[in-house]
Formats: sequence, structure tokens, C-alpha cells
Amino acid sequence: MYILKNEYLEVKAVVASQGLEIISIKHDKDEILYQQDGSWGKTWPILFPICGNVTGPFIYDQKSYLTPRHGFFSQIKDWEVEIKSDENVIFMFRAHDQFKSIYPFDFDLVINLKLKKNKLVYTFEIINIGEKVMYYSFGHHPAFKVDSSSKVVFDNLQSYTDKSGIGGTYLPNQDTNKVKEIIISEIDFSDSKSLLFDQFSLDHICYYYQNKKIKMSFNNEPYFVIWKSTNAMDFVCLEPYWGLPDLETRISNEYKDKLAIRELGPKNTSKFEMTIEVE
Repeated sequence: MYILKNEYLEVKAVVASQGLEIISIKHDKDEILYQQDGSWGKTWPILFPICGNVTGPFIYDQKSYLTPRHGFFSQIKDWEVEIKSDENVIFMFRAHDQFKSIYPFDFDLVINLKLKKNKLVYTFEIINIGEKVMYYSFGHHPAFKVDSSSKVVFDNLQSYTDKSGIGGTYLPNQDTNKVKEIIISEIDFSDSKSLLFDQFSLDHICYYYQNKKIKMSFNNEPYFVIWKSTNAMDFVCLEPYWGLPDLETRISNEYKDKLAIRELGPKNTSKFEMTIEVE
């Protein structure tokens, strides 16, 4: 276990059976993350190089690759770890052939976790070490504690849909609801429903839990998802996605044509920074 700590926050991360995950954020000794005390056995999975459901294999250079739903980040166990200080740790994954049967690209990953007073800064760096354009998606999937008054607040009206296609696929052009805040207890999350903000236009949201205000800030213009596995579960996932699930009917099976796929040129790097600020 890796522990970051200052006078405001204590953050715990582990590399275990589900890969690298943050499993605890305490502010003034109060836990704000879900503690796997229900039927969902995760806390903060990372989605890479796929966000959401897939409807079949992808094609690249005339070969077929069955990259799984949400990708394979949880299978990465062999991280190099550099502890910089009590408030900073860096995890590095050096590419090898472990995933070549399900994903054709060569990449390195660097995760930098750093505390800055009452903020956790989570930087996810993707490095294309190959000679060709790399296609990928990325997403955070953190689960926060929730109570009857918990809510998500936006700076201005944002539109979401709770409609999805077969197998959780993406249905474009659905009727949307415009909201400035979401009171979690007032939403029906039965059947593992999610709210998808597919025209999201903010660089942060605020989440209120008990006496805590949790501000999530992010770069690179993500989509945004709010999800619970059931109405009864004592958590809510607040998820910036730089990608989308497959269309119910794809226009093509090529990686380059996947809905909302991102491109990264040879020897180039993409950085995604998310900040969790707790007051």
C-alpha cells in the first residue's frame, strides 16, 4: 500500500488483484470514497484503452483484436514505483507484449499522484512509443460515499440522457434532460442505469456529501457519467470519460472509426489531469 499524507488529506493507493487503484481519500480523517462494503468490489477503477461497452472485436492492419469492455487497465500489475515524498508518488508501466493479443499498440503509462494542501492531483500520462498512430480512450471511475442529500452541482445547465442501447451501448440523438444539479437520491438507478452527459461543457463539477464539498476539475474536455450499480448501494460514481461506449450498430469495426476514439501520434504523449479538492 502507498500512503500520501499531509495536514489536510490522507490518500491510499494499492496495486492488488484489480491493478492500481486509489482506495481511500480522507479529509480531516473523514472518508469520502466507497470502501467496497457492498456488492461492488471496486473503488476507483481506470478505463483504458476503452471506455464503456463494446459490441465485438476491432480491426487494425487486417487483424482482429477483442479489446474488452472498459479495457484492460486492471490487469496491469507490474508497475515501477518511485516515491518522491510523503505527498508524491509516481507509478510507471513500461510496455511489453503482455496485451498485444487484445490491443495492437505500443505504449508506456505514467501515473503521478500528488497532494497540494487540500487537493489530490492525479495525472495520467499516455506515451505512444510505437511508429504508428495509436487509438485509445481513457476514463476515471471513482466511487464516492453518498447520503440522502448528496448532490452534483454544475455551474450552468448541462444535458444528460439515461437511455442506452442493447448491452449498454450508445444511442445518439436521444431526448435529454437539462439540469443544473442532480440530487442522487431522486434518480432511479435501477438496472445499473447511468446518466450520460454527452455534450458536457465544463472543466469541473462539485459534489456535496454530508458536510464536504468535493470539487472535481479536469482538462481536455471530457464527457461525464453518473452511475450507481443499484439504488440501494451506498456510493455514486462520478466519471469523466475521454471516450464513449460503442454504438449499438457500428459504422465500422476499425479502431480508427470507433465512436469518440482519440488519436496519439508516434512518439507523442497525452496527459489527463484531474484534481480532487475537498473542503
